[in-house]
Amino acid sequence: MRIAPSGAGAFACQVLLSTVLQAQPWCAPSALVATSDGRTLYVGCADGPRVEVFDIAQRKIARTIPMPAPVSGLLLWPGESRLVATCAAPASTVLVLDLRSNAPARSVRVGHTA
Repeated sequence: MRIAPSGAGAFACQVLLSTVLQAQPWCAPSALVATSDGRTLYVGCADGPRVEVFDIAQRKIARTIPMPAPVSGLLLWPGESRLVATCAAPASTVLVLDLRSNAPARSVRVGHTA
């Protein structure tokens, strides 16, 4: 299954996530972003400080990326080499993650509940 960057793709994404993550209510998806090839979906979790990297073809979580606080927003950098996550907390952070190394490239403190 591929996720298309359209309304139909968003619906397919919602159905797929509700099926796969149904057994994992602790995630509480708060932000989603898919790669342009439709193979990977990044799921920001509101109930825990992490991003779940979801392999669409295998319909499973491929890996988990720890975050400094629960995720409120996600954006893929042009070229898809970096993931930008807003992490909402009393001392909120915008984190830029290098997806090739899985290491933070930059972290910016932005105030309360960004």
